Amino acid sequence: MLILQNCRMLCTPKTGSSWSSAAVLRASEHAKPFGEARGRYYHAELRGRFSQLSHMPAMAFVRHPLTWYPSYWNHRIRVGWHQDHNIDRECASDDFQLFVSSVVTKFPGWLTTYLQRWIGTAERPAEFVGRWENLEDDLQRGLKFFGESFDEERLVSTPTENPGDYSKYPATWTESLKERVCESESELIGRYYRPSC
Repeated sequence: MLILQNCRMLCTPKTGSSWSSAAVLRASEHAKPFGEARGRYYHAELRGRFSQLSHMPAMAFVRHPLTWYPSYWNHRIRVGWHQDHNIDRECASDDFQLFVSSVVTKFPGWLTTYLQRWIGTAERPAEFVGRWENLEDDLQRGLKFFGESFDEERLVSTPTENPGDYSKYPATWTESLKERVCESESELIGRYYRPSC
């Protein structure tokens, strides 16, 4: 999480948070990391653990499930599965389709619920939610929304961080699996992506 003058930026997992954090730290003299960068506080949530910051409005990002799941799986294949994470413990697989199929069967709507920890619910959303699909533009829009000062050139020229290796670990979809994911995550998709799939 980053603390700025007028808001906090929550680092939603697998939505470009490594790049967006680096870009904001590079472009804004007022941005400061909260807690240990890349440590246990890196993905601080909208509400809960850091109640002393809940008065600050929040900016977070969302990503469509059809690109979020491949990114998550690709990361886990490269760095390993975590037994304290329910979908890792119950659904881990070297086969992408088997992994996603297990998730939507055992934990329908899992991503919708998981991302609400950062983006909030429909009733109580973060004050600004950008999309990974427009990350650079939405990051700038979010900073302007909160009246933050930043150097646009420094922000957009920040190098890519933490990219997946899709040539070595490709994630391929079947149409039926896409449909199952879209049905499982229909609430999230309906909030941020129209038409739904």
